[in-house]
Amino acid sequence: QELDALREKVNMLEEELDRERQGGRGGIVDRLGRLEELVDKTKVDTEAELKGVYRDISGLWHRVDVLNKKTACYDDHLESLDDDVERVGLRLIDIDDASMRVEDRVEALENFSEPISSMISRRRKASTPPSPALDNNSEFSDRSEETVTTSRSDTRYSLHLIRAEDVSTIQSFRQRVASVGAEPQAWTPFPFEKDTAAYKRCLSRGLHQMVVVPDSDSHSFKTSVDQAFSKILRGRPWLPLVARICDAKNLRGLPMLRQLPEDLVNSDYNAAFLQRNCAVVDDTGKILDLYIAMSEDTISWAELREVSPFQSGLEASWIYDPYLDGPCIDNGREGPEINRPAAGDILPSWTPSMKRN
Repeated sequence: QELDALREKVNMLEEELDRERQGGRGGIVDRLGRLEELVDKTKVDTEAELKGVYRDISGLWHRVDVLNKKTACYDDHLESLDDDVERVGLRLIDIDDASMRVEDRVEALENFSEPISSMISRRRKASTPPSPALDNNSEFSDRSEETVTTSRSDTRYSLHLIRAEDVSTIQSFRQRVASVGAEPQAWTPFPFEKDTAAYKRCLSRGLHQMVVVPDSDSHSFKTSVDQAFSKILRGRPWLPLVARICDAKNLRGLPMLRQLPEDLVNSDYNAAFLQRNCAVVDDTGKILDLYIAMSEDTISWAELREVSPFQSGLEASWIYDPYLDGPCIDNGREGPEINRPAAGDILPSWTPSMKRN
């Protein structure tokens, strides 16, 4: 009996062991299946994330390329800004120099020893020669009578020549300014100041313009001037003036003008002659300024006003001005033609001491 009981227990244990073995393998298989599903799902998610990362990297490189292109544009823009700043700085320096010159001239005008009214009443007529007041060391002192005497039939107006690289250009404007003490001489002609009524009048009628001189010979020079100023010259003879830069402290830098010496009047007015005898030149001999004047006639503001306008917008400068147009009869009308002053004969001598810093 005991042996049978033991056999039954052994059989029971074997059956239980078989059941456990069968049940354990099934659980493992289930777990393995779930793990495989989890791995597959994780793999899919990982691949999707990698694709997103690659897309982000591609977009990042694209933006880097765009930034590199923009950087080149920014560099060019910064360089242009640097150039603009440099140009503005140079312009400010020029403006500062110009303001200093304006201040000097304003100070000179404020120091006039006599009021404007007395200046007008004592204005020298075109037929009255000035009294030369010369510095013996001045370049223009040796020919005072020749350079300053301006008669009614010999009043000058000047043309300003600027020579470019291959051609010459001409401008014209004029003013008479008196000397200061002994330097330079009285009634030495100077160009009109810009922004003055006289300058604007000349500008409006084409006395200040640019004309191309195609060659360096005398014929080209004369022909170009005659054609450019035909409405003003009207075939009347003209001559180039002798121009030299004033080295007096109070008028330094302004061109002083005088008539061409008689022995040079009939010369060949080619570029070499003008450079040597008439024009203001730079250190290399290049023509900077040249002035001409009618030799046998004069022109008044009234006559100049009748010329057809060359540049519009400046007619306001022709409003009657006794300082320019001479005395009037009534209601602002100008006096008789015979009493009208030449266009370049507007200022009496003046003697204030101007100091230039």
